[in-house]
Amino acid sequence: MIDEISGLKDWRFNGTEDLDAGALTDWIANYSFISFDGDLDNEELFASIEAIKIHGPSVAEYTEEGLRLDDMTFYLKLKITDGSEEDFDDLFHIIVPTVEFSGHKLEFTDFEEYTSEVDELPSDGKIISVKRSV
Repeated sequence: MIDEISGLKDWRFNGTEDLDAGALTDWIANYSFISFDGDLDNEELFASIEAIKIHGPSVAEYTEEGLRLDDMTFYLKLKITDGSEEDFDDLFHIIVPTVEFSGHKLEFTDFEEYTSEVDELPSDGKIISVKRSV
């Protein structure tokens, strides 16, 4: 576990230290997952939540602040009891993008921007199945 934020900027997954941006992006896509943590503002709106696919990232790179990922899309299968598309933004309170490899896990909880929308499931991307009990 890295105790200091300053230690995060120099940390690398083993074997990725010398990868160029394209190879690192592909590597990260292979080891990306999602977990659910935290609380929803309106939990009663959702009967079930399941993450079923991850698409991206479009760019992964090690920066002065640490690992940065751009343009990841998480596809969720939802059963809602009430509400509308505007209520889907509440899901960002519980989504935790994760990269896990060889016993090391890096979780991302700070998003520069995000949107939620109803969309078609793409044919490419990584298939997953992570359920959150509601």
